[in-house]
Amino acid sequence: MFDRYYHYPASARSASSYDDPAAGDTFADVMATLSPSAWWRLGESSGASAVDEMATQNGVYDGTITYSVAGITTDGDTAIGLDGAGSVEIADNAAWDFGTSDFTCMIGLDLGAWRSADRSQLICRGDGAGIGFYWRLDTTTNRVAIRVGYEEVFSTGIPTLAGTGWHLLGLRCDRSGNAYLNIDGVDEAAVDISGAAAESIERSDALYLGKRVSSGFDDDFLYDATIDEAAVWNGTLLTEADFATLYGAL
Repeated sequence: MFDRYYHYPASARSASSYDDPAAGDTFADVMATLSPSAWWRLGESSGASAVDEMATQNGVYDGTITYSVAGITTDGDTAIGLDGAGSVEIADNAAWDFGTSDFTCMIGLDLGAWRSADRSQLICRGDGAGIGFYWRLDTTTNRVAIRVGYEEVFSTGIPTLAGTGWHLLGLRCDRSGNAYLNIDGVDEAAVDISGAAAESIERSDALYLGKRVSSGFDDDFLYDATIDEAAVWNGTLLTEADFATLYGAL
């Protein structure tokens, strides 16, 4: 079981802990240097395709989507609104066959546009019953939970998301060490996941933004909020400094 939680309080940090991007670098510039396996900006104004900036696998908008919502970045790129009846489905691809490798995920979330009930999915692959992966927001507590393999972690002992605006959330998983929850450029919590180092979380399922397929039901734990800038890195463990630079470029 994963039972060792570490919380890094905000009072222990200062503004100097954030890494400034190079002069003139935008969020997109920084992302390009970090080479994600896939990156969906979610800035479409219409249509069915969520374009992958890395040309790995475009997603498909499903259900009710609100386009062209003001996004997390200041470069004019927009976000999408999900109303509890929409999601993004991205077909199976080796880019998110994490297996036993380290991996990193990222998503922007606007708490001010958040209206969901409990256990809303951010990024999910798997049906929740077998070995898989999901990253969700427990919306009754503003807390994040993840599942790696058969074990759920970060279900307790983590900070509450504050405020009513945008947050940049990062999940850094060192399969032989800790999983780190990064909020706005700072690692806010960590938990030992080395006990699942040998569990392959390779699946043949689609990757979803905003929902989970569970126990044969097509639409489960649908999300009701505004999301932006979703990305995955397979085999790459981004650093806290990487997320600090991304956050500084927003």
